[in-house]
Amino acid sequence: MDRKQGGQSCISSGWRTFSPLTRLRVSPQAGLLLATIVLWVIFGLTTDGFLSSFNLFALGRDIALFTAIGLAQMVALSMGEMNLSVGAIGGVAAIFAGWLMQVLGVPILLTVILAILLGAGMGWFNGWLVVRTNINSFVVTLAMTGVYTGLLLIISKAQAFSNLPLQFSDFGQASVGFFSLIIFLVLVIVVLLIIFYRNSELGRWMLAVGANRRAAQFSGSKQAHCEPI
Repeated sequence: MDRKQGGQSCISSGWRTFSPLTRLRVSPQAGLLLATIVLWVIFGLTTDGFLSSFNLFALGRDIALFTAIGLAQMVALSMGEMNLSVGAIGGVAAIFAGWLMQVLGVPILLTVILAILLGAGMGWFNGWLVVRTNINSFVVTLAMTGVYTGLLLIISKAQAFSNLPLQFSDFGQASVGFFSLIIFLVLVIVVLLIIFYRNSELGRWMLAVGANRRAAQFSGSKQAHCEPI
């Protein structure tokens, strides 16, 4: 047992001594990064408008939105769970924000805060159901997708909210250089998540539950508190 633990410790220590370039070369994500760079080079050389300011802005905004969705799913996957209702929750939060601004005339800042709280509350309710019912998160979130989609239709009455404040619409079109402002906000979220998982007790417990649920329970992990969050 001691020899095995010693060997694992040596391997771990040896991995930390690798240079960043070596880590990138042996990383499973390196191939995806290389393919992305190659595609950017090909499209940049063969397509006239690919590197235009408009296209870079549009690509940056799309990448930011997909990254935000991926981060929301990543939090659930880090605990060995799934959340199929991420899109529905985002839709309800967006429609709720439009309803607050257009129908009730709520200020933009307060609207954003309330929409975030609503989305967080729906996500928390998913986790609470998973913990209390002990039903697989795939089934729970799949069912709640239908519930949240129905809630979206109730709020909007199948009508789009288009009469929004100009300041709110302009924010979606704001840019820093050639890139959408939204992509920098997503980068801030990425940094905050890194800090959360590396430096907070709750973040480490969440990773522990995702890596080995039974071992985390034996070590005192508060799973019932981690999953709803």
